[in-house]
Amino acid sequence: MSCPACGAPIAERQDWCLRCGNAARTRIERVPRWRLPAALASLLGLFLVAAVVLAIAGGLSGSTGAGGAHAAGATGASGASAAPGASGVSGASGATAASGAS
Repeated sequence: MSCPACGAPIAERQDWCLRCGNAARTRIERVPRWRLPAALASLLGLFLVAAVVLAIAGGLSGSTGAGGAHAAGATGASGASAAPGASGVSGASGATAASGAS
């Protein structure tokens, strides 16, 4: 067997080349590419944070507007169905009673 780096002869049980000092039987693997996965993970995290911030901001402003409109619609509907001077009874029987009392 010979050294893969310099070609010097290597004994069967020898781990290192005596001429150049390189490993005789082990291969040093390349460092895996980590920049692209790290960049993609960073972008994904940024989009998730932005989505959460927008959801919270939209939820806070949307709940005030929707709750206010819902409450105003409920009071407006009950106020519109009751005639002035009526006893507060709503529905068809209340309207009949109010018109019959006049």
